[in-house]
Amino acid sequence: MPQHRFREVVPSDPQAAAWAARLHRELFRDIGLIAQLGLRLLERFAYTALIRDGLMKATVFEVDGEPAGLAAYTTDSKALHSAAMRYPGLLLRETLVSLVLDPRILAGVPGAMRLLLHRKREQVEGDAPVAEMLALGVLPKFRTPEFIRGSGLRIGDLLLGHALAGFRRAGLREARGVVLADNRPALMFFRMRASRVEPYANADKPSYQVWFDVDKTPDAQ
Repeated sequence: MPQHRFREVVPSDPQAAAWAARLHRELFRDIGLIAQLGLRLLERFAYTALIRDGLMKATVFEVDGEPAGLAAYTTDSKALHSAAMRYPGLLLRETLVSLVLDPRILAGVPGAMRLLLHRKREQVEGDAPVAEMLALGVLPKFRTPEFIRGSGLRIGDLLLGHALAGFRRAGLREARGVVLADNRPALMFFRMRASRVEPYANADKPSYQVWFDVDKTPDAQ
């Protein structure tokens, strides 16, 4: 079995933040509204500022010293998605720099703004915090049948279990994820592991919410 570990993204480990941003960009570039805003914004805002301020947690799964998969999650998605109001200077500066470096990311700005507005709508629908899996993905070469047989590692399951164990330690009973309806591999993965799946109205594109019973999920080994 290859050497492997969970590597938490923390302010004292800038390499982990850089790895998390690169994984997020590579895994979700074509479907993630925030990923479309570029690597710089992901690293400096999502995986540095939000982590530093405790609004988000993230874990990189490392195999033989190489980043293989990513889980990002929050114990309060409403607070997280309203956090943009806390960082207007950072967001404006990093977005402008990103646009100069790669003008193509301008196409992703409207979708990201709609996401924030949709999540802001949830703010008025209820006051209770919602635990949420924000991102969960594994690079293709680490989810092939050959890798799984040879290593015995199902990294997606390990990362999901790790995140849900974090929710359980925080005293939470339920957590959700949001999956695009046309992302069939992800939807199939979550359908087999979630306690329920239901349509999600507050989304830019047709999507489902997948809900997890945190108490019934074993810790990742």
